[in-house]
Amino acid sequence: MPDRRRQPRNEICILFAIVATTLPLLPASSKSSHQAQPPVFHQLPSTAEPISYQITVEPNPDRGHFSGSETVLINVLAPTREIVLNAADLKIIDAQLTDAAPHAVPQRARVVLQPEQERAVFELARQIQPGKYNLSMKLDGILNDKLRGFYRSSFTDSQGKKHWLATTQMEATDARRMFPCFDEPQYKATFSLSADIDANLVAISNSPIAQETENKQLHKKLVRFEETPKMSSYLLALVVGPFTPTEPVTADGVPIRVWTIPGKTALGSYSLAAAAKILPFYNEYFGVPYPAKKLDLIAIPDFEAGAMENLGAITFRQSRLLVDEKGDSALTKHECASVVAHEMAHMWFGDLVTMRWWDDLWLNEAFATWMSSKAVDRLHPEWHEWDQFIIDKLDSMQTDSLQATRPIHFAVTDPAQVDQMFDDITYGKGASVLRMLEHYVSDDVFRDGVRRYIKAHEFANASTQDLWQAIGEASGKEIKEMMHGWVYQAGYPVVNVDMVPHKKAMGAEQERFFLLSKDNHAFASLWQIPLSLRSLDTESGSEPAPIERAILTDKQDTITVKGNAPYLVNAGADGYYRVRYTPSALKELSDGLEKTLTPSERASLLSDQFQLALAGEMPVQNYLTLTAQFKDESDPSVIKIMIDQIQRLNLLVDDKSRSLFEAFVRDRLQAIKQKLGWSSTAPDEPDLTKTLRAEVLDVMGTIGQDKTTIKEARQALKKYKSKHESLEPDLIAAAADVVAFNGDETDYHTIETLWHSAATPDLERQLMLSLALFRQPLLIERTLAMTLTDQVRNQDGPNLIAAVGDTAAGRKLAFNFITARWRAINARFTEHMVPRMVHSASSLASEQDRARVEQFFANNPMPFGTRTIAKTLEAIAINSAFRQRSGGELSRWLSANLEGSDKIQPSTH
Repeated sequence: MPDRRRQPRNEICILFAIVATTLPLLPASSKSSHQAQPPVFHQLPSTAEPISYQITVEPNPDRGHFSGSETVLINVLAPTREIVLNAADLKIIDAQLTDAAPHAVPQRARVVLQPEQERAVFELARQIQPGKYNLSMKLDGILNDKLRGFYRSSFTDSQGKKHWLATTQMEATDARRMFPCFDEPQYKATFSLSADIDANLVAISNSPIAQETENKQLHKKLVRFEETPKMSSYLLALVVGPFTPTEPVTADGVPIRVWTIPGKTALGSYSLAAAAKILPFYNEYFGVPYPAKKLDLIAIPDFEAGAMENLGAITFRQSRLLVDEKGDSALTKHECASVVAHEMAHMWFGDLVTMRWWDDLWLNEAFATWMSSKAVDRLHPEWHEWDQFIIDKLDSMQTDSLQATRPIHFAVTDPAQVDQMFDDITYGKGASVLRMLEHYVSDDVFRDGVRRYIKAHEFANASTQDLWQAIGEASGKEIKEMMHGWVYQAGYPVVNVDMVPHKKAMGAEQERFFLLSKDNHAFASLWQIPLSLRSLDTESGSEPAPIERAILTDKQDTITVKGNAPYLVNAGADGYYRVRYTPSALKELSDGLEKTLTPSERASLLSDQFQLALAGEMPVQNYLTLTAQFKDESDPSVIKIMIDQIQRLNLLVDDKSRSLFEAFVRDRLQAIKQKLGWSSTAPDEPDLTKTLRAEVLDVMGTIGQDKTTIKEARQALKKYKSKHESLEPDLIAAAADVVAFNGDETDYHTIETLWHSAATPDLERQLMLSLALFRQPLLIERTLAMTLTDQVRNQDGPNLIAAVGDTAAGRKLAFNFITARWRAINARFTEHMVPRMVHSASSLASEQDRARVEQFFANNPMPFGTRTIAKTLEAIAINSAFRQRSGGELSRWLSANLEGSDKIQPSTH
């Protein structure tokens, strides 16, 4: 089912970037005639650096064009006859260089464009010496429809009139599409921006407005913004359109507003209140004040990323920022708070202190991910945010279990590699490693290290080694040596543990964990693993035993412990590793789970056992038997982990065992479903319970094929059509999913109508994704076809195709659609959007499928998705290997445990 849980901050991270190290990829000579190869990074020469930019632009969104002028104050560092800047898709006119000294005579510059390198070379007639110079020029450019650089978006108002607007998305390497610049993160400068716009529009940028000058005859106005703080080019923002703001809220002296298109301003209250609480918390935690004069949160109708951390002017997808507090689900509110917290954390990590080069992108994204969980936990302790954080960690470990994974810190040599760095390794693994380190040195010491790091590098650039130095100074520990393996090595370890009989000792051995069979000698890795251990022997008292800590630095070692067996390894579940127990130890741990293990520990244990079974490292029947211990589970995060595993097994079970698997799902979730029902039992019911109810009902009525749930979902959706208040907001998407999964053309029309009439952006997104669940081939093909039409926004098309591809019924049809419409797909979507849909082929499960996918991309290279292809091919191989190795065992267990059971219902297929 479409995963409606949190999605990453910057949704280009769904690219799941993976470097192919062992799987066969693409013949170097094979090229597609319609897909451009990415430019190779020709890093700018070190002969000059920017000091400040003065930019004026006149956007015309209706015509998809803009013009303007620019003067950049440059510090020339060595004698030269040329100045080199980044530029792409621009016409540069009348360029000239002037010594910054008074009364200097301009020198004309000949402009030589290098499109493949995305550079402009300004050639001079005579050599210039080191010093300060102004480089001035006029510009013409395209307001493109590709959601990158300076682009245009649109919306239709309540009267049916279409309105165009202009906006920016510069990260990672697209500021050069708006103005020639030193478009590399280490080149920080100040920006003085002006916008010449229609008088009835507004302009929003990083800084407050300094002056507005109106030309009534031309119905235009010139909006001049204050100079920005020193920042990297990818953080510059300009939004022009008919936007309306909320009333400002001031937090620690900073005015905060939410900006929306007309008619949606009321939906900004929730995010505005969250931002006003988060900013003072960050000021206190970081020990450095918010680095801008104001904070605008701007909802853009067409926006590829989830959000973008432009200093002082954060841009968002509408569904990530706008919330109806009464009409939207608890999950939507959680997602909004998380994304707002993530982007605001970037104001310090990324904007104030910026990585020197893209190989250290994790310093931005991992910190913002980790910090957003800390902020959300502070705002809403009832959400148990750190338990939710564990789920994201386990998602990252799924990717990191591949031979085709990559280290957190990875060499970047072209823009395609930059785009592919926005993945779950950068975000999820990076954040998880920080969380593990935080607990190793203690929370207070870690915060001290973070404060040292920010203070030392504010308004400048830093590297991973600078961070380790700061935390090392605060903790007095050798952080650099300990963390090297976690950041510079791919993958992660599984720790094999066994208590030494009759001794207070535990044998521990580490090896890299893989989901696919491997040659360990080719992947020899060692980590310094901070082990957290806790004895579960509670005979001496009811209080949990204290956590004991040890470091495993060698391949194997004997760890001295203080308590008695059984011992839980990775107590607290904050370690980025898996644990393999002996069968007897696992049995002891699984007896009385809720009494002895925290929710995070139960989730981690269940995940470890599932992944070991998926890898063939333990019998799948052991995992299936273990799940019986979770039939009465009460914690939402643990049940979410089991549901994720059910969804994965649903793609692996053979058709002959389908009805038995459905019975297995019902058996494991029926008691939970009965407890939750279809409505809240108390007015103060926790938000997590509301979210869990939706997830359980969704799976019961789809994969579980529970007749009662299907009937209830139909009744609920029917009532909702006539009276929206009849169904709790959290259950709308679940009811739609169940109806779609079991639906016909009439149901398709119903959900399509509800999608187009949805009152909020996130409900609109969720109902659109429900269309992906229909199982009739003609309806699947209808959904796929609409992704290439204006029925589906450009930003949403790849996600809808991917949602179809993630289903058992739609996976082959989705890949057929991708291959048949490959040229149209590449014409409609930007290069870094396409890998989203391609990754959905990971749900395929045969060697024939893998060979077909491999052959297609050998003939149709995808430069911005080479890592996605590698990951996808390996995922299919894992699925195929599991079916061949464990498929029979899975079927036999289902037959032995469920055949003839009253849990069996006639299949609705």
